[in-house]
Amino acid sequence: GGGVGVRLKLSNPSASLRAESIASMLRVDAKCVEILASSKEPGGTSIQDLKLWQPAVGTQEGRTCDEVAAALYQLCEDRRSRLCVDHNKGREIFCHVLWRFWRR
Repeated sequence: GGGVGVRLKLSNPSASLRAESIASMLRVDAKCVEILASSKEPGGTSIQDLKLWQPAVGTQEGRTCDEVAAALYQLCEDRRSRLCVDHNKGREIFCHVLWRFWRR
């Protein structure tokens, strides 16, 4: 399987996302979430790129990457979600699916 790359923009400059916490919010195995580089934009926006790998087929979370990305998108839009409350001071997080990749 492959996966999708997602960029999150958080208005909280001190946000530090952990793969384990995102995976637990998405109810997928921690191996499905890979945190890539993070950077800061002028104005204090924190940019976090991550990869969502295909959850293992045959597991109870045997969803597609697109379904997992959609679930992440919903968390980012819901200001009451743990993701927004814990990492963005209760503000929406800009979420953009950037690219798709296949495991070599």
